[in-house]
Order: sequence, then structure tokens, then C-alpha cells
Amino acid sequence: RGSTVAVVLDGTLPTMRADATRFFAAHHLPGFAPGQFTVNTGPGFAATCGTSSDLPEEPLDVETAHILAPAARIVYVAASCTGANNQQGLLDAETRVVDRHLADVSTESYSIAESAFSPAVAIAWTQIFEQGAAEGIGFNFDSGDGGNLIGSGAGGGTAVTFPAPDPWATAVGGTTLEIGREGKIVGELGWGDTGSEEKSVGTGYLQVPPGTFQEGTTGGRSDLFAQPGYQRGVVPPSLATEGGTAPAGREVPDISADASPFTGWLIGFTTPGGGYGQQIEGGTSGASPIMTALEADAKQYAGYAIGFANPLLYDLRRSAGIRDILPSRHPALVLGPNCYNDPAAPGPACVITLGLDSGLTETRGYADATGLGAATRYLPFAMANWRTQLHHAGN
Repeated sequence: RGSTVAVVLDGTLPTMRADATRFFAAHHLPGFAPGQFTVNTGPGFAATCGTSSDLPEEPLDVETAHILAPAARIVYVAASCTGANNQQGLLDAETRVVDRHLADVSTESYSIAESAFSPAVAIAWTQIFEQGAAEGIGFNFDSGDGGNLIGSGAGGGTAVTFPAPDPWATAVGGTTLEIGREGKIVGELGWGDTGSEEKSVGTGYLQVPPGTFQEGTTGGRSDLFAQPGYQRGVVPPSLATEGGTAPAGREVPDISADASPFTGWLIGFTTPGGGYGQQIEGGTSGASPIMTALEADAKQYAGYAIGFANPLLYDLRRSAGIRDILPSRHPALVLGPNCYNDPAAPGPACVITLGLDSGLTETRGYADATGLGAATRYLPFAMANWRTQLHHAGN
């Protein structure tokens, strides 16, 4: 209650509110009250985007945020569809968030390789986030779904996706959340799906198990940003300096939430020109609105917005609000219709080994696969209580 969440993406789905109403009703969840869901567009939006929308990102972000923060207002901030990778359109949309103070916390599930951004463009984004921090607005971004993206960074090294590594933004990675028969959490792994396709006769595999990396959290060291103060003494120097070969840099992700499509959740939406349907989704694009909704919940408990959350999150790394994700001695296996868990896609069935994220690893404390660890349902209480203690101490 009393919180507003901004969902920032390019384009807009004209049936979004109706789709959400239908989806929530089908699953006996409270829908949007009058005025609870709004759409904000900027100048030139219709001329550049027309009827285009970002699917399935828009319903994933909107519906996920509402499920976890059902009394919060949600404003969908639609970016105009302009420029290479739509950098200008998305920057303009985030500018509207801070200039008009549209929300307390924002999520954007649009990640581009950091190498596509110049230092000058990165500074423009940083200025928006700093202004938001001064206003008490937090910004969450998905860290990406491509593992460590080997070979795409400067000098052939690893690369991360932008804007997540900006020091004034929160980079949200992913986990694989295991739920037992009684509905309780029985385990949580770093998100990394590695698959081996079955032979058509069912007598073996086309790739030697565990097979080929499919998807998983993107993590690593930024080439654009130096290490921020809140990461010093928490992120291992071996990660921050790439084994001592570079100056200490900003490391992502900061925190994680469920992301594997094999442990994902349903969303519902209407395809333009088609019909309504439901499908299982995930990815760090889903983890970011999870984190955003938890911060909206924290505002209700604290009585004021959390704002820029990173220093607070690093202070809470040993609290009940964050679960440290450790390496699994017994990786879980699942059988999917194919390696991408897409029932509509052709191809042989695929045995997926969960918890193997390309070149990223898990370890006690901060790890490049999940950051500080996984957000738990206690995180809103932990954030509110710790922030309130700091507030009283400051007074």
C-alpha cells in the first residue's frame, strides 16, 4: 500500500489491462482496482512505435509485480521506439520517471551488451539514476540471461549487460527455485540451464551430459565502471580485478531471484493479431520485477520509499532477507520438451542439468552467479527495519 512501481519497456500492449484482469481472475488473484494500473507515454510515441509491444516482457513485468505487491500502483512507462538498440527511447522514459517522480521503484527488463554503450552515454544514464537516488527512487535491471558471455568483452574477456552495472542501479540475477510437494522451498541454485538432447530412439543423448549451456544469469566485471564503495570488502578481489589483471571494477549481479524457466511461473497475454494464452516465463527479466515488488512492499512497512537500495542490500547480506546460494553437490535434473522449455518449438526432448551457469560459479558469500544471494520473502521486513534504524540513528 502507498507504493508505486514503474515498469519501463519499449512499446505497449493495448490489451495489457484486460489480459491482466483475465489472468488474475482465472487464478483467483485480486485484479487491478480503478486507477491502479496506468500507462505513461512520451512525445512521438505513437509515431515511432505504432502498435508494437515488447512480448512477453510487458505482461511478465506487470503481472509479476502485481502478484507480489498487489496493493501497489503500477505505471507502465512506454519508451518510444527510436535509435540503435532504442537507447534514446529508453533513456527518455527513465528521465520521465525521475522528472515527474512517477514511482518509488522502477524495473526495466531490457539488457544490451555493455560494449554497445560509450562512456558518454553511460554518464547520461548515471545522471538519471543519481537524480532518482536524490528523490528516493530505486532502479532495478535484469543482469541478462547469457551466462558470462565469453569473448564479447574488451580484449576478448567477459562482458556484462547495461544498464545493470551502473553503480547507481541494482543488477538482479537469477536462481532456480525448487519447491517441494507441500509448497515449501526445498532448495535454490544459481540459475544456469545446461542441456543434452535425447536421440530420437530414446537410447542416449546427442551431446555428452550435461551438454550445452542454454541460459543463465549474466554476471561479471564491468568495463565502464570502477568498483563502488558498497562492494569493497564484500566482492572477492579475484572477481573485481579479473584475477589481478585489471583495476577493481563494478561487479554484477547484486542480488537474485527465481529466473529459470524450468522453475518459472505462468503469465497471460494476448498476441497482437492472435488470441489470449498462458505460458511459463522466467529469466532475469522476471527476477527484476520480483525484486522491485519486494522493495515496494518494504515501503509499506517502513512508511517511506527505500530509494537507492544497494548499500542497504550489502549491509543485509547476512540477514534473513537474503539467502546465500551455495554450490550444489547434487545438481537437479529435469526433462523438457526441448532445451528451451518451449512446447511450441520443434526438436527432441532435452535433459536439463540445473545450476550450471556457463563460466560463472557459486561460493559462500558474494558470487558472480547470484551476487549476494537470493531475495527471500523476509527481505521487505529486513529492508524496512534496517532503514528505520539508520533513519533514527541519523536523527
